[in-house]
Amino acid sequence: MNDPVVPPARVVFAAADRQQILALIDEALVSGNLTLGPLTEELECSFAARHGGLLAVATSSGSSALEIALRAAGVEGREVVVPANTFFATAAAVLHAGGRPRFADVDPPTLALSAASVTEALTSQVAAVVRVHIGGTISPEVAAVRRLCDERGVTLIEDAAHAHGSTWDDRTAGSWSRAAAFSFYPRRWWPAPKVG
Repeated sequence: MNDPVVPPARVVFAAADRQQILALIDEALVSGNLTLGPLTEELECSFAARHGGLLAVATSSGSSALEIALRAAGVEGREVVVPANTFFATAAAVLHAGGRPRFADVDPPTLALSAASVTEALTSQVAAVVRVHIGGTISPEVAAVRRLCDERGVTLIEDAAHAHGSTWDDRTAGSWSRAAAFSFYPRRWWPAPKVG
């Protein structure tokens, strides 16, 4: 018996959306501002406003955004608590920023760090905690983890790569911490169907 294959979502853009996107691409090409300029500034301002931030900075990837946040938090030579259940880039960003990843267990129902698991991982060497919103879900423990970090003087950073627009308790991803990293990398969750 063949295993059923769940195809990835097919993204369809309406004609008006395609026209608007093509006009913006043409504007960037004509201006020569392919990575910086007014369109990038507009994206940064809109993204910050949507996620309750004071500002947003477009980077080359979610990984580099996370590394920048960790460097700003001063993790060099210190430990950073990261969940055991995450993509490699979370711990790699800690290493690139000069820190040492300290893995903590996750809460099985949410697959995210809990206040209890962070408490167990905290040492005097911990400079920051990276809370991953796995699969774009902000778990109910986020408020407790935030309070714990505040009490201990540890910087909380959100790895919100999948969490654009996600909310918990009327707060968006990115508004629970000192800094958050998002990613526009397109995810493929299921194997692509075989053609032919």
